[in-house]
Amino acid sequence: VLGDSIVFGQGVEEPDTLSAQLEKLLIERAPGARWETINAGVRGYNSLHYVVFFEARILPLEPDFLVLVITEINDPEREPFLPRSEKIEKWSRSFWSKVPLVRALRAGAYAGEVNRLFTEHVRGLYDPEGAEWPLFVSDLAAIRDQCRERGIVLVAVTFPLLEEGDLFHDERARLQGALAELGVDWADPLPEFARHSFKG
Repeated sequence: VLGDSIVFGQGVEEPDTLSAQLEKLLIERAPGARWETINAGVRGYNSLHYVVFFEARILPLEPDFLVLVITEINDPEREPFLPRSEKIEKWSRSFWSKVPLVRALRAGAYAGEVNRLFTEHVRGLYDPEGAEWPLFVSDLAAIRDQCRERGIVLVAVTFPLLEEGDLFHDERARLQGALAELGVDWADPLPEFARHSFKG
C-alpha cells in the first residue's frame, strides 16, 4: 500500500493503518491463502516520490498487487502549500505577530484567508494548463507502466478531504477521469466516509 501520511498512519497505531486493516480483511475473506501487506506510506510524499520509492524499494519485493492511495488535496503538488498573501505577509512582519498571546488571539482572524488560499492552491493543482497537473498524470502513468510490465495488479484509492461538504468535487472528478484514461482501476471511499461523522 503506497501513499503519504494517510497510508503511513499518522496518529494511529500500527494495527489501525490501512495496510494492516487490508491484511486483516484479506485473511478473513480468504483464510486458506497467505497474505502479507506492506505499509509503504511515507509522511510528506507526493506522486514524484511515489514513482522513485516504488521503483527503488517496492519493485525489488516483487509484489503481486499495488494499492496506490492518492491524497487528493496534495499528492499532485511538487512544493508544499505555504499560505502567502499581502494580508498574511503584513501581519507576519508586524511587532504584534511576535507576541504569543496576541498571535494566538489573531490566529482565527487569518484562518479564513488561509482556507481561501488553500482552496485556490488545491484547485490550481488540478488545472490542466497548470504546471503540476501534467507532471502528476505522468507520475501516475509511470507507476501504471511499471505495474503492467511486471504483471502487478494496480488499484488506486482517491482519498478525499474529510470535512463538511464536498469542496473538491470537480478536482476529484478530474483525477478519477485521468485514472480511467490511464486504464487504472480506482475506488472512491467518499460515499462510505459520508455515512460517518468526523467532527472532533
